[in-house]
Amino acid sequence: MGSGGAVFAYASSVLLADSVVEACSCGEHGCGVYFEGEEEGALTIRSTDFLRNGVDRMRSLVYIKSFADTQIVNSRVAETIAGEPAYSTAGIITLTSLTNVLIQDSDFVDNLARVVRGYQFFVGEFTIRGCAAPA
Repeated sequence: MGSGGAVFAYASSVLLADSVVEACSCGEHGCGVYFEGEEEGALTIRSTDFLRNGVDRMRSLVYIKSFADTQIVNSRVAETIAGEPAYSTAGIITLTSLTNVLIQDSDFVDNLARVVRGYQFFVGEFTIRGCAAPA
């Protein structure tokens, strides 16, 4: 399992709101937060900032696995790095084994890696709406 540098949760439902995760790093997944749920559970990250995290060996800052409904809303990821540029399993936010995903009204600024990496989804909806990722 990942490190869960700031928060580690293995639960059916999780809410992370009005928080700041800053200066976390490790060599695995979930260096800032690691959330693993149950396939019928829900995870919401709302109004949370992820700032100045990571090192070039970090695989992910946020790791989310096994929730029916996942939402990242009104949050910000800035000045973060995950993995070397050629490290194909790195992503600042890693999503896996999920059904419905909504990423909305969030900003992704000055990050030195791909922001979202997802794999092994169940049939459902994956929606990104109202987000900004300026060059």
